[in-house]
Amino acid sequence: MKTKISDLTVTEAISYLNDIGDRENTDALRSMVADDPSLADRKIGEVADTPRLSRATWRGTEHTFGFIAGGERKGMHAIEFAGSIDPDNSLRNAAVDILISGLFTMNYPGWGRHQVLLQFTANHGVSSRGKPVRVQFQQKYLSREKEGAGVLGNMIFSGLTVPAEGIAFEVNVINLANEEDEAALHVLDSDVIKKGLDLAITALPGIETVTKLGEGLVKLVLTRNRNKIVQFFHLGLNLTDVPGPVARLREGTYVAVQCRRDLLNWADWGYDSQRGLVVLRKDRSVRLPYNHLLFTVVKHKEK
Repeated sequence: MKTKISDLTVTEAISYLNDIGDRENTDALRSMVADDPSLADRKIGEVADTPRLSRATWRGTEHTFGFIAGGERKGMHAIEFAGSIDPDNSLRNAAVDILISGLFTMNYPGWGRHQVLLQFTANHGVSSRGKPVRVQFQQKYLSREKEGAGVLGNMIFSGLTVPAEGIAFEVNVINLANEEDEAALHVLDSDVIKKGLDLAITALPGIETVTKLGEGLVKLVLTRNRNKIVQFFHLGLNLTDVPGPVARLREGTYVAVQCRRDLLNWADWGYDSQRGLVVLRKDRSVRLPYNHLLFTVVKHKEK
């Protein structure tokens, strides 16, 4: 079964969207196939943009990544391309926390409210075999179309030890549309999950158990035809001074945006800390129109 919505053919996407009640996109795709039958077997993610698919920006796989430096909390903050910042080498082998600072479902398949499952994966410290330990954690949120989820500063990983080369950070964003999974996912509403995975106090066997349980839950969810991965990205937060468009690790907030990089010039956008939104610098009433996720990296403080 195809788990990523971008891998569906147009015919498969029509069936999926019709099944979850997205009539507008279903009708748009059907009319496009009627005009050009050759589109039927093409991947939905490869179909060219058209006004009829204006509500289907979720089709793309490409992401662009911005960075908001820490420091002054008030006012408008500049956003830099994450591949142009310098690394903070003092974080090598240090412990950091990674928090989710915002989830914005500006354009998701379906309509109205969206249940979203976030699956986070990172590498942590070094095992007895001399390799970083793979850790995984997941959290569930509710968000409306063209709005953000009610989340600000929930912990994902606490006390994550930064490997020598940096953090390999992966995220899958799953649109949950299968109501039968409610019972299985109820555990994700608990306060324990919302507190994140505390790596500073969890022994390796416990980390491995939590990771395996989480991976099993996500695999179960993705066996349901109505649940699909809408966003997925890998961000290597490197500790390297080698020139080039490579994301680097430092304290601050990263913005992962689901759009083609040529469509977004970070100089045109800023972070309005008064409202907690990414907005157009020339007109702060205009919000970033693409699906985006904000997460913050800070040094871990012992309790």
